[in-house]
Amino acid sequence: MKTSILKITFLLAIAGLTMISCKKKEGCTDPAAENYDAEAKKPCDNCCEYHVHDDGHTHTPTKDTATINLTSPSVSAMYNNADTVFINATVTRATDMHGYDYTLKKVSDQSLVHSGASASHAKNYTVSDFWVNNVASHTDMEFTLTIYLTHDHNENQVIKRTIHCHP
Repeated sequence: MKTSILKITFLLAIAGLTMISCKKKEGCTDPAAENYDAEAKKPCDNCCEYHVHDDGHTHTPTKDTATINLTSPSVSAMYNNADTVFINATVTRATDMHGYDYTLKKVSDQSLVHSGASASHAKNYTVSDFWVNNVASHTDMEFTLTIYLTHDHNENQVIKRTIHCHP
């Protein structure tokens, strides 16, 4: 009887492990995406993100991407008290995009200093805004521009820049 219980337990354990190991991990399966998951065996629905880097070059993804030309703020720019931080970018794509947003946050605590957004659907965007530096102490800031390529915002392109602000 004891042997039969051990055999049944062993067979159930093997069956359970087989069922668990057969479940496919879902994730981004596009090697060109920033959030590529080499362990993912099942593609997710529009979860891959394609980032544009500070040099203006985009990874070559399999999706229809946007061309982002972020002219300001420039990489590692320094701003003194009362300086104007200009935010200027152009974005183009062969098919409609579904809006964008941008944020300027303190690196130290991720607190939001300035932001903007557009929910318009278009093939071309011109981003033009500014913020006047009013920090009380030396502060590193991270500027992030996110372009929404799909209506549900599951497929995005992101560009980030770090700037330095002085009081």
